[in-house]
Amino acid sequence: MFGGKFKALAGVVAAGALALVVGASAAPASAVATPPDGAVTLYSGVFSGQSQSYTPAPGCTALPFAAHAEFNFSPVGFSVYQSTDCTGPALYFPTNDFHDFTDFDGRSIQFAS
Repeated sequence: MFGGKFKALAGVVAAGALALVVGASAAPASAVATPPDGAVTLYSGVFSGQSQSYTPAPGCTALPFAAHAEFNFSPVGFSVYQSTDCTGPALYFPTNDFHDFTDFDGRSIQFAS
């Protein structure tokens, strides 16, 4: 007597659970905006939090926050430094690249010449 109704209810519950899982997993991917072409975008978190985009320019640029991730869609590589004056320990990122670096506080950047 309950066999058919129970199977139908179980199917509806399973479909709803699948929709919730698929919907939940798709949401975070849309949270990160695509960085502009020709620029580097730095993030305070792992592609989250504060963000700022920079186009290639000569010299050193101090950052308004500690950077922990980058999208490099610029035509050149760049270095991110732990100091605010582009000296000391640095990480280099080539063009068309994205990385996170949570164990490194990026405080300034300098584009390759």
